[in-house]
Formats: sequence, C-alpha cells, structure tokens
Amino acid sequence: MKVCPIEIRHAYISWICNFYEGGRYEMYFWVIQFIHIGGHRSAVVDRMVQETDHFYRVILKNVERKPRSEARREHMPIMLGHPDLPVRKETKNLREVYINEGLHMNGILLIPRRSRMKLTFDEHLRQNRKIYYGTSGVKRQIHVEPIRSSPEKATDYALKFMGRENLGFDHVFIRPKTISEQPSKSPLRLG
Repeated sequence: MKVCPIEIRHAYISWICNFYEGGRYEMYFWVIQFIHIGGHRSAVVDRMVQETDHFYRVILKNVERKPRSEARREHMPIMLGHPDLPVRKETKNLREVYINEGLHMNGILLIPRRSRMKLTFDEHLRQNRKIYYGTSGVKRQIHVEPIRSSPEKATDYALKFMGRENLGFDHVFIRPKTISEQPSKSPLRLG
C-alpha cells in the first residue's frame, strides 16, 4: 500500500495541531537561511539539517533543565521542519534564489508555555541571536514569527514542499529525539 504525500503531510499537520490545541504551547513559524554551501543537493540539505539541529539544541537548553529525563518529555519544545524553496510570488530578492538554489529550512516550533524561558521565544531570540547562530558561520538569517491563528494553515505552508521537488521525506526534521536516539551522557567504557 503506497501512502500519498498529501496524506503524510496532513498527518504531520494533525500531529502538530493536537499539541497546540491543548493550550500548553506557543506556536512559531521559523525559517533558517544559509550562506552558500557547496556540494550536491543531498549534501547541502544534510548540512542544513545539521545546523537546524544545533538551533533546536540551543532552544532545548533554554527551555528544559533536564532534557534527557523521560519524565520531562512533555516539557520539551517540539520542532517540525523540512527543506523548502522560495515561492515565486514571495521572492523579493534574487540573491535568495541563487544561494543554494533558494533552498532553506523552515517549519513549526512549539514552545511549552511553562518553561525556563521567561520571554516569548521571538523576544528571546532577538536578545540572544548570537548563541542561535553558533560558530559555524553557515546560518545567514533566522526568522521566527508567532502563530496566533490558523495553526493548520501555518503547518501546511511550512511543509508545502514535503514529498515534492526531489526533497522527498528523507529530511523531515522532527525533535525532540527519543531518549534512545540521543547520544549517551558519557562515552562507553570498554574493558
């Protein structure tokens, strides 16, 4: 049985909206644009996903004190994203189209209303931009916008290229990772 890309996208939309509708999360649309990253498209997307993971890990440290605790799972931020291409009508700057063929990452971020973060996430990001950009120098721009209405439309828009434009489903970005996917705190001791 083959699953249609639209059905997969709608499942992600339902998943995000179920979290949001409980009233425990603030919802944000995010976009990360990058400087030129050389290589084939798959290598470029891999690097973008790696940089997006850095962005999430910084968010996680600022939201939850014990991110490895299974008991604290419900207090972690939730991030869903996918590689994206500019929409023709919204492309204001030709430079954006030429850098990495316009490829960037975007998605939805849910921040628990009760967290270590004392500001809304967009305010927190404005005050702490440097730590979110990191030291790699690859992130060119990070944009975050609060979603106050129509979470279904925002999520659908964020995932508009999922399964299309040779971007497929291989690079769907979902965080938090399960506890078993996370690296161990300390290296394995042999012998």
